[in-house]
Amino acid sequence: MATSRETAGTSTETARVDIRVPPFFPANPKIWFLKLEAEFYLNGVTEDSTRYLYAMSSLEGTYAEEVSDIITNPPSEGKYDTLKKELISRLAVYQKQKIRHLLEHEQMGGKTPSQFLHHLRGLAGEAIPDSLLRTLWSERLPRSLHPMLATQADDIPLNKVAILADQVHEVEATAQLVRIEARLEELREEIAAMRLKLDKVCSRERSQELQRRRRSRSRSPCYNPNAGICWYHWRFRQRSTRCTPPCNWRRQ
Repeated sequence: MATSRETAGTSTETARVDIRVPPFFPANPKIWFLKLEAEFYLNGVTEDSTRYLYAMSSLEGTYAEEVSDIITNPPSEGKYDTLKKELISRLAVYQKQKIRHLLEHEQMGGKTPSQFLHHLRGLAGEAIPDSLLRTLWSERLPRSLHPMLATQADDIPLNKVAILADQVHEVEATAQLVRIEARLEELREEIAAMRLKLDKVCSRERSQELQRRRRSRSRSPCYNPNAGICWYHWRFRQRSTRCTPPCNWRRQ
């Protein structure tokens, strides 16, 4: 009989209210339940079954599956509170896994350690505690910072550790810049020496080529117009197709 009265009461209460259920907010189900309960309060909805039905019917398939055991077999009492508690708890685990997967693929890039920490904290929101965020953050930092991080006690606030990491990172970046500039200077000197060596080689080769040309010209006989034959027969011999007199070529 109690069940019948509860059902009848639920039907009457449901029939006389018009609740505007807010869209479900999986990223923060606590906020969603608070907004839903505000609607219950404004409309005088107090019956457990009515509150449960409104909440349950508002869940999309993916999120309904998270609490499918409760939906298919709800408790006899405290349906709404049970659904609320389990949905918040299970989605929190899901969100942590999702956010951790996201954070594990983030890279520091050109950020400082503290800027990178603020970036990760913004992505994580309240779903990831500082203890886990510290691990994810430190794993993404350059290996050169790991020895310093290992000396910091776990009870030191993460923001202070990040500031210290900034200082060490700045010192290392400055030292690395000095090493890069020194190496660049070495490369400039090496390039200048190579250019000087190449200039000497090219100059020597040009000098040798000039000497070869001079020797070649000195060995080559010059045309003698008093030799009795024209320049064409002197140059091309029997292959000549021209002749300028006086020329004794045909007489030879």
